[in-house]
Amino acid sequence: MSDLQTINATFYADMKEIILNARSNAVRSVEYMRMMMYWHLASAFLLRNKADKIVRGTVNTLSSLYRKELESEFGSGFSARQLERARKFYRLYLPSENDLLEEMKEIITLAEDITTADY
Repeated sequence: MSDLQTINATFYADMKEIILNARSNAVRSVEYMRMMMYWHLASAFLLRNKADKIVRGTVNTLSSLYRKELESEFGSGFSARQLERARKFYRLYLPSENDLLEEMKEIITLAEDITTADY
């Protein structure tokens, strides 16, 4: 009889479940953090584009301006295609009305920063 067979089968099953749950939770946690990273990137790009539009009357596609730097420093997860997906994801699940009010305050602050930086 092997050592494994002598161990209480229930105890072994419990240990196995702990390990599998931890592994599953780790994967979900990483995926959640990645999703939130793309959410915040899209939010930042859109906020800055809105602020630029207010100040300059133009919109720069910031994702295309920074894409190459992001991609070279952090890898393929920051291609134009991936950043466009992040933008669509953000727009699909827009923040609540309170969050939008906060976003407007940030846009105004960014617009003021852009205005003062231009002089």
